[in-house]
Amino acid sequence: LEINLSPMNRCSLLKNLAQHNLLTMYTPEAATFADVPTNHDCFPYVEGASKYNVMSGNPDSSFGPDTSVNKAEVSKTAVTVGNFETTSAVLPVSDVSEGEWFYDDVATLFSKGFFQKESATGLFHPGKVAARYWTDSLLELVAANKQSKPSETTVNVSVGPSSPQGSAYASTDTVIGEFNIGFEVENYDSYTGPEKSYLVKRSVTNIFLAK
Repeated sequence: LEINLSPMNRCSLLKNLAQHNLLTMYTPEAATFADVPTNHDCFPYVEGASKYNVMSGNPDSSFGPDTSVNKAEVSKTAVTVGNFETTSAVLPVSDVSEGEWFYDDVATLFSKGFFQKESATGLFHPGKVAARYWTDSLLELVAANKQSKPSETTVNVSVGPSSPQGSAYASTDTVIGEFNIGFEVENYDSYTGPEKSYLVKRSVTNIFLAK
């Protein structure tokens, strides 16, 4: 069995995410980052990462596709693409301190049992450049355990009969279901957000939201 020990950089990490169906590629007409032009082999991966908030660029408007990524950075990215709810649980390793920017991400992956070897050794080595085989093994676990992200939709709604209990419908014939609610908020002109949150002008019993 050949183990790939080559180091990961930002570009290779994004390609690895796409291979595991954890990143959607995107090809706009113009490049967002000067160091990743439209003819760069990593262009659709970088643009996808930027568009879908998987990975951001640098303050100088560059992306740094050849910049190495360490285990802490890969862990944070893994939690993002896995849509995992983070935890601040106590870690079984001594080299990751509470309060560090990546603590919750690493703790989340440990809590899911993704780091058996690190648990056994008591060390995580967060600043160590991530090896390709380590990253690939982690992303296989992330892909297998990925959580569904609440979808968002923008709809225009109208309140039904003027009785105290009316119904609000999306301005389309396609509906995804019926939900019981009973509260008031200020406006009901439009809404963008999770399917089970609502903007209505009066208390209603049912609301239908379009996909």
